[in-house]
Amino acid sequence: MAVIGGGNSAIDCARVSRRLGAEVTVVYRRGEEEMPAHPEEITMAKEEGVGFLFLATPREVYDRESITGIKVEKMALGEVDDSGRRRPVPTGETFDIDCDGMIIAIGEGTRVDDLPPFISHKKGVVETDQMGQTTESTLFAGGDIIDIPHTVTHAIGSGKRAAIAIDQFLEEVKGEKKSLDQFRWGDKGNISVGRMKGTTIFLRRNPSLEVIDYKDMNPFYFDHRQGMKIDRIPTKERLKGFQEVIPSPSEQKTVSEARRCFMCGSCTECGNCYIFCPESAIKTDPEGYGYIPDMDYCKGCGICVNECPRGAMEMKFME
Repeated sequence: MAVIGGGNSAIDCARVSRRLGAEVTVVYRRGEEEMPAHPEEITMAKEEGVGFLFLATPREVYDRESITGIKVEKMALGEVDDSGRRRPVPTGETFDIDCDGMIIAIGEGTRVDDLPPFISHKKGVVETDQMGQTTESTLFAGGDIIDIPHTVTHAIGSGKRAAIAIDQFLEEVKGEKKSLDQFRWGDKGNISVGRMKGTTIFLRRNPSLEVIDYKDMNPFYFDHRQGMKIDRIPTKERLKGFQEVIPSPSEQKTVSEARRCFMCGSCTECGNCYIFCPESAIKTDPEGYGYIPDMDYCKGCGICVNECPRGAMEMKFME
């Protein structure tokens, strides 16, 4: 069996075919370093006996009714293309490989002909605003049909944004209140539906809602044990069926791992700022949550920021 392609779908096809008893070779026109498939998926495919033929692309299939082989052409890597990878260049040198089946897994395109004529699109990509609303105000789009990376994670994110936008549309929200900024979490497009519903467990005090880096936290106060070990079932067991390669952890392990969460950027009312402030300038929040600085007494020493485990406080120069 030959699988044509180098993405996660190609790897999925190859691994499924191995579980069904086939000898499989993945044929990819670039090198392994250029493969868009996840590295761990490639590693596990190799462990399961999947072969790889790099820098090769099919040119002819022998006997289409019952495939007996494929003619492939050797490729060389040229200049970097728009994808950021080196472009495969034909060499003119061909050779044959034997196989009795072929799966083409080289991606999909958008059927723009099926879209309503009033939906604006370019090169198979539907145009939307940051929240997924198309040029037709009553229609929203997400996933692979819009200009985002084609992954499940990004598709889920686009669905969340569109859900918020649809809710605002039905509520007839207009102007600045319609902006995604009030739901944004950091500067990479992440959003929080909890902020929309007001269900966040721990409030974030930094006004810009930036994502807190490890260097901005104080790791001294955290549990310094190793994370949960990810187990995989043995390769021979994988090939016997379609059970999960990575078994679900026990409840005890799951709870233990969850307790390692830094809750970065969130005040959890640990009281460090209150305890360590030399000027007693940290007061309890009159609204009943956490602590706030009393600027009439604060000398700007920054001890509270340094002792905050989660980076929920920051120093800023004020004129």
